[in-house]
Amino acid sequence: MSEQPDETDSETPPPTSDPDRPAPDVPDQDVPDQDGRDPYGQDPDAPDPDAPDPDGPGPDAAALGPQPHAATVDGPAVLTSGSATAHDVADDIPVPHATGASTDSPGQSPVEQTTGPIPDLTAQPKPAPKTRAAANTSDKTDRRRPNAKVTALIAFVACVATWPILDLTPGFDPAGHWGGLDISWVTASHVIARRGLSYGNDVVFTYGPWGFLGMPRLYYTITGVASVIAVLSTHGLLGYFSARVLRRFAAWPLALIGTFYILRFSAQLMLPSAALAAILATMVVAWAIAQVINERRFTAASLIATGLLCSLILTMKINDGINAAAAAGLMAVGLGWKHGGVRRALRNGAILTTSWALGVVVWWTIAGQNIAHIPEWIRVSAQLSAGYGDAMGISQPGRGWQIPAAILTVAIVGAIAYVRLRRHAPVLRLTVLTILGVHWAIMGTWSFVRHDAHATAFFATTLLVLLAFWHRTMLRYTVPASIALGITAWLVVLPPGPDKQWDRAVLPWETSFAENTIKGLTVDRVDLMDTSRTELARSYGLSAEIVAELTGETVHIDPQEAALAWAFPEFKWDPLPIYQEYQAYSAALDDRNADRLADADKGPRYVLRQNVTVDDRIARFESPAVLLELACAFEPINEAGHWVLFERSDNKCGDVGQVGSVETDDDGVADFTALIEQASPDDIVLARWPDVEDRNGGLAASLWKSDPWYADLHHDARPGRIIPALAGQWHMLAVPECMAMPQLAVDTTPIDAMTFLRGAAPDHSPASGIEVELATMPYACPDGASE
Repeated sequence: MSEQPDETDSETPPPTSDPDRPAPDVPDQDVPDQDGRDPYGQDPDAPDPDAPDPDGPGPDAAALGPQPHAATVDGPAVLTSGSATAHDVADDIPVPHATGASTDSPGQSPVEQTTGPIPDLTAQPKPAPKTRAAANTSDKTDRRRPNAKVTALIAFVACVATWPILDLTPGFDPAGHWGGLDISWVTASHVIARRGLSYGNDVVFTYGPWGFLGMPRLYYTITGVASVIAVLSTHGLLGYFSARVLRRFAAWPLALIGTFYILRFSAQLMLPSAALAAILATMVVAWAIAQVINERRFTAASLIATGLLCSLILTMKINDGINAAAAAGLMAVGLGWKHGGVRRALRNGAILTTSWALGVVVWWTIAGQNIAHIPEWIRVSAQLSAGYGDAMGISQPGRGWQIPAAILTVAIVGAIAYVRLRRHAPVLRLTVLTILGVHWAIMGTWSFVRHDAHATAFFATTLLVLLAFWHRTMLRYTVPASIALGITAWLVVLPPGPDKQWDRAVLPWETSFAENTIKGLTVDRVDLMDTSRTELARSYGLSAEIVAELTGETVHIDPQEAALAWAFPEFKWDPLPIYQEYQAYSAALDDRNADRLADADKGPRYVLRQNVTVDDRIARFESPAVLLELACAFEPINEAGHWVLFERSDNKCGDVGQVGSVETDDDGVADFTALIEQASPDDIVLARWPDVEDRNGGLAASLWKSDPWYADLHHDARPGRIIPALAGQWHMLAVPECMAMPQLAVDTTPIDAMTFLRGAAPDHSPASGIEVELATMPYACPDGASE
């Protein structure tokens, strides 16, 4: 992105000839690079305003830069060239005759008699003696100006040594098995792009139509190659600019080490969790901060390019797109306000916002999506983000120290930002601090709400942002902070427990990954896709009868193994909108899925289900509206391994009728026995507990996360998690015997009592006074089935 500096609006005050007057406050300037513009757009040929000049005037004059000579004669300064003589100056100055003053004083010219002696303007000022520190600074500055070839070599070596692509094998999870939760949504992103399913209508996810770019797997040639190019290009770009910044202040061995570990932490994010959008957003944040520090001006073209990049990130992942767009927008408005007031700020903001909105439409269209579905995708993605804290908020043991470390990191980086911007206008200081606040809010939610290995993201991305504040006047602060952040991020990478992966953290040498990537894209490409599909299909263990039944038919994979859709291309994958149902963690999302399943025209004919869940949740309470619709409107027709195949049938359920309620006692126990006895043998017994959702509210739960909720079903081995936002949905407690629901599909063991607990294990505390409402729903058993 190009910048257009405007010299007409400089805030540098006019120079003064008073040697005792302190030098004016001017913003710090970065050291120019010898090999072109620096990472923040500095002109390599511009003189260094802070470096002492061995042949020039002393420090005060050097700070002001080269100035024309000036002679003051009780009036405006007379500017002359360096070769002008005193006679030339005197001839151009009208000499007033002071009353009582003699013009014939011996040894004095008329001007001297009036104004005093005229300084000799032809004499060159003697340079001030250079201190040892100044000399060392000058020498080191000259010596450390980076060479483009050396910088590129450092970046290349660091990029290869931290190769960000673990494996191109489709369907194979990094944990070492085929299929699974994480690899399934990665697979689904490629399948959706290849088959042209519509985001916002057919499917909804916080990842968008270009999300597959951050998931380099070879499911299909076009999406696989595109994702590899996107990841490697971003990795290389980050490596080059990291090396360039570090080379300005350190010798090449230190710059190589620093670049290596910066890339290592960013690669750690992309290896397991497809965080390309997060890395791109962080680079935009760091770039935006650097532009504010250097007070850049922008052309309309550069603002348009920035908006297009931010819109691409948004269509990759909505959270990271908001992070990038916020940083770019704040930068454009803040700098516009500084350089031109409200009018310039509005102009910059309007250009960036317009280009961003049009960019979303352009990228959406290029991906083959219907632009009419953009608002719905954004709306439902916002629901997914809002419910993330309560549904996915877990804390892995041994990581409690990372929260105080993050708070300390915020304080230190905030202090560095304040010191770096102390001479800037207040609007620019506010701009940078707001950019940092938005970035930390988004990355903190991702890193610490689900507090496990995701915590790496907060420290690794903050380390990248800290590069924007590197300056030779700030090295005393930024270098220790960067080292401390690097060590912290390295410790976060290590999983807790006795099986610490020291080899991966200390020496993550990944040149073998580069070899695997190259081979996968060239000689092994076709064989890799064919053999992977075969192995993945074998791992699911479907019988030949089920495969034959589903060939050419629409099917939803329930609740989460979407990778099966790629393993069996002969199936017509017709997923529910939230295709991995553990994410349907609110009543609105659950009802959206249930409505699609109930629609005979838009919904699938078959459902292939297995009884699994995530995060110690209770499987029979996951997506309760979907599960109830499956029980009422589908029939189990086949079983194989751990799968049950359901086929659409007539709806066999009636209306819900409430029968009463019961409250939990001091031990958190709710006894349903008396109410269940009122139900008919052909009734489905239902329950809901909206008090759990009501007690889970508050500011802390909205902004962060609340304590998890658990339920003990008494017949299970241990309590399981329940989702507060689903507490108002009807859950199945018991089903009639005639339903014959296979245990492989869902546990239908009757529940006659529940204990409600709050807080993470093992510190559960019973929740008393929870009102549980019970209801029945008549079920039409087949003739003679209930007798």
